[in-house]
Amino acid sequence: MLMAWLLLIGGLFVLPLFLGVVVPEIKLLIGIILVLSIYSVVRQFFGDGIVTIILTLVGAYYLVYRHFWVTTTLWWMNIVLGTMAFSALGWTFIVVSKFFRGKRV
Repeated sequence: MLMAWLLLIGGLFVLPLFLGVVVPEIKLLIGIILVLSIYSVVRQFFGDGIVTIILTLVGAYYLVYRHFWVTTTLWWMNIVLGTMAFSALGWTFIVVSKFFRGKRV
């Protein structure tokens, strides 16, 4: 049961990679979301101004253009961990598997 849960979570981590290979338009959408995330983080530190735009362009070039898949994977892991999806998926998987085995929770 633990191995199935780990496979489910591992599959969740590679979901953007799989979607980016199967549907190329998803790669463009993920890139736009990454640039907006970079802009949001830089804007929190430096406010509105030319410095924010320059740092966003440099970050977008380096992170989105040159290292797209690494950035996408790390960003997606941050989103999944930040929303506590691991605990929700794990709890759901355990409850459903116990229910189908005939044990009451």
